[in-house]
Parts: sequence; C-alpha cells; structure tokens
Amino acid sequence: MTASGAIVRVIVVNYNGGSMTVDCLRAMVGTEWPREALDIVLVDNGSSDGVAARVADELPSVAVIRSADNLGFAGGVNLGLRDLPDTTSYVAIVN
Repeated sequence: MTASGAIVRVIVVNYNGGSMTVDCLRAMVGTEWPREALDIVLVDNGSSDGVAARVADELPSVAVIRSADNLGFAGGVNLGLRDLPDTTSYVAIVN
C-alpha cells in the first residue's frame, strides 16, 4: 500500500479484443503507479479470442475473471466489481 493508502482497481473488459486488450493490460502493468497499490482485473466477457488464457500466462499480476456469456460492457464491469476489497480507494474502468 502507498503512503496515502490509496489502492486503485483497474477493470478492463474484453470481448474479442485480441492483441489490443493485451497491449492495454501491458500498459497498465507498466504504469508508474506503485505496484502494491494497483489491482488490475481483466473481465473476459465470453470471448473466443484466447486473451484470457494468454493474459493468465503472460501477465500473472493481472487477475482474470471469465464469464461464459457476453454480459455487455456494464455487466462485465459489474462482474469486475463483485469482489472489490474494502481497501480499494478508487476504481478505474478502461474501455
């Protein structure tokens, strides 16, 4: 946790976004925000592009939540908020 105690959850929703989604997550992981204060979550919205498996393999610091169905953007975001820790100060929703 940072000196200010601020933890940010970043939610990225994927529906067949392919390499664009992976590039986005790489940029999030590489940000200058302190790693211990950054909680990055990929919500895979019933995709068939293999991004969820790729992210789980290549970016282990990113939590992956998989939905069997496409819940739409709002539904995907809500899925990413379900297990929000009490220590989270801010949420960033990336579209």
